[in-house]
Amino acid sequence: MSILKYFFVLLLVWGTHITILSQDDADAKWMRVQTDSGEVSVEIPEDHSYFFDKDGFFTSTGSASTYAVRDVSVLTALRKGTVIRLEVYRTPREALDLLIETAIGRGTPVRSSKLNEIPVKEIVTSDDHHRSVRYFFRSKNFVYVLSSASRGDETDVMKRFINSVRFVPDSKTATSLGGTLLRSLKLSPFELRKGEQDTKSPKPSPVGPAAPSPNIKSLIIASRPRASYTNAARWKNVQGEVRLRVEFASNGSIPRIEILEDLPEGLTRQAFFAALRLLFLPVEKDGQLISARKIVEYSFKIY
Repeated sequence: MSILKYFFVLLLVWGTHITILSQDDADAKWMRVQTDSGEVSVEIPEDHSYFFDKDGFFTSTGSASTYAVRDVSVLTALRKGTVIRLEVYRTPREALDLLIETAIGRGTPVRSSKLNEIPVKEIVTSDDHHRSVRYFFRSKNFVYVLSSASRGDETDVMKRFINSVRFVPDSKTATSLGGTLLRSLKLSPFELRKGEQDTKSPKPSPVGPAAPSPNIKSLIIASRPRASYTNAARWKNVQGEVRLRVEFASNGSIPRIEILEDLPEGLTRQAFFAALRLLFLPVEKDGQLISARKIVEYSFKIY
């Protein structure tokens, strides 16, 4: 049953959650996991976060075809300042280009390359603050995304994760590559709720905004997928904005989303799945990772 059916209203005590995770701790144990289709396996730390939703969402751009994206799996871990993620979607192979298009910013180059002899679409983004790499590839019935990001150059964690991937498209055996099947993993705690908006306006500072502390590294959203229209919303000319309060946890996962403003005809669900797939690097303070909440908005306009 979809988690979006479990809406309930609670008064939110707004604030920042602090969870301390040392980036200098001993290397975590890694494990090999395999998709339930038997097509892909990859190594990931045992201390990971796992989300699954059967019903999923839709992907489309403009007047292009719309494809259902089902059996959504998001497996995330953060090690030594590097976030790594495997995303699995049951959807026709034709949906790959649309998923890529909604996952990148304008002008972001997409390169055809090979990863361990796997034909992939590679997207690399880099600036003074972070570096992220994403690989998209597909089989007949599934699309797979491998992502990694760090505040610096390529890291050993990135290399191990990316280099460990194995791919046997259209596999007939659910244990062909070895490893723990995704369906055997324990789902991580996740909370979706109807949130209350902040009504108090911040008091203006008499001396302007405070300068950022040199001991704090801000939240970095390395990848922000866009939310696609549903056909029902387009036909009924539904327009507006969905506002969500998203918790960006210190372990690189998103364990809670609160809906502040919603829209009908499936658009809130579309925004939810876009927010759930945000790839980010957590806030750091004095070398420690900090969980924080931030409002994320998705606009739906028909031109």
